[in-house]
Amino acid sequence: MYSAAQTESPKTVSTVDANSHIAHRVEPVVPPLAKAARVGGSVKLHVVISPTGDVSTVTVISGHPMLAPAAIE
Repeated sequence: MYSAAQTESPKTVSTVDANSHIAHRVEPVVPPLAKAARVGGSVKLHVVISPTGDVSTVTVISGHPMLAPAAIE
C-alpha cells in the first residue's frame, strides 16, 4: 500500500522554504574550459526530490551550456 506522500503530485516550494531545508550546501566548481573561456553566470535548474529525499529529476531551465553539468553535479 502506498502512503499519501507517494501518491501526491509534486509540490512547488518557495526559495525561502527550500533554503530553510538545506542540510549541506555544495558550491559547483567552474569547469576548467569554462574558466579559460571566461564563461560565468548562473544556471537555473528545476529539481524534483522524491519523498525519500533523493533527487528524482533535474532539468536545466537557463544558463550557459558549459556550466550546466557542474550545476547539476
